[in-house]
Amino acid sequence: MKMETGKPSFDGQYVAYVPGLLEWLEPVIVTWTKGNWFYRHSSQEYPDQVIYWHGPLPVLKFAPLSGPELTAAFEPAPEYDL
Repeated sequence: MKMETGKPSFDGQYVAYVPGLLEWLEPVIVTWTKGNWFYRHSSQEYPDQVIYWHGPLPVLKFAPLSGPELTAAFEPAPEYDL
């Protein structure tokens, strides 16, 4: 996993490393958009300095498991008679 510095090229969600307690950096998930860091799912700018970042994180479409999808997920695999 490569850590980056500076400004990302793409908008999205990132894992950012910001100053924490003492000399440690703390990971947080923030959004990079319009040339600034924002709190995740918020229009409020993130006030702390981002030292390193990694991303953008992949975004997955939510698909609830219900009905046939749920049944198929828990059905045993068919046995084959050779």
